[in-house]
Amino acid sequence: MSLGRSCLKTLLLCALCLAAVEGVCRVCAWHIEKQLRELRSRPDHYYRSSQNPVLAYELDAGRVVEKEGRALRINRFGIRDDSDEIPRAGRVIALLGDSVVFGTGFSQDATISALLQRRLDPKGKSVRVLNFGVPGYNLPELVEFLKLKNAIYKADTVIYLLNPNDFCRRDTLYEGADNGLYRMYRPTRWKSPWFLRKLMYRLYKRGVVSAGWYRWIYSGTRERGLESIREMASSCKAAGSDFMVVLLPAGCAYTRETYLLKDMYDDIGSALKEQGIRVVSPVDAFSADPRALFTDTDHLQRAGNELAAGVIALELQSGGS
Repeated sequence: MSLGRSCLKTLLLCALCLAAVEGVCRVCAWHIEKQLRELRSRPDHYYRSSQNPVLAYELDAGRVVEKEGRALRINRFGIRDDSDEIPRAGRVIALLGDSVVFGTGFSQDATISALLQRRLDPKGKSVRVLNFGVPGYNLPELVEFLKLKNAIYKADTVIYLLNPNDFCRRDTLYEGADNGLYRMYRPTRWKSPWFLRKLMYRLYKRGVVSAGWYRWIYSGTRERGLESIREMASSCKAAGSDFMVVLLPAGCAYTRETYLLKDMYDDIGSALKEQGIRVVSPVDAFSADPRALFTDTDHLQRAGNELAAGVIALELQSGGS
């Protein structure tokens, strides 16, 4: 009997401790969520909640933002584009990806898609380049976004610019950063598991973007991530669109001697090529002066956007997909 009471007391104590931890986490989460609500109310916020459970949030269709000399326009179909019309050009090319493709921090005319447009066909009569980029989307969301937007635009060619942090995955240890946009629209019900995941994530990341961090994410989500890319390819095939993957280099992985993620990129490329997916890895093209091409957070600078557009243009003009 005493043993039973002892076990009961232990269980009650554990329950009280867990409840206390959850309570503290809820207080902390309340402050975080308050800040996120304030961000949502800002006039330069160009996102909205999505009814699609996979996406959780989406670009706010029809939104126009001008700030610090930079222009941003989301068209009626929910992509970053100046036109609300379906392109009538002979060839439509869609660039798919995250904030790098979207062009966070860049004006409309300085995004990779706009720079590629100028290289291929400045007037957009025979070739039209579309921006299928959304900040914060990882592979599962990009698959869903591609299906939705390609059903509208029916691109002849879809080019996925794979950023290595696209292997982050929501609601897991590998969720990525604070994933503020996602949590802004989909707060967690239980706060303590979320904070525990964030704590472990931060211990692995150690406050910086690094080759080791990318490896950790990739090792934990590799199979599911590659399956998502195969799903992109299947979706494009069903829609009659060519599909190609460009492996965007990570600026932090460059050293004087080597590219620290070469084996990881080789693994991705080999796995996709085995499935018949065309892969381009411009690691060498970005190696001359990475500091001039990447920011500290591994986003591209203007020169990086220019180089990315040039790499894609060359691939297309040389007979790529």
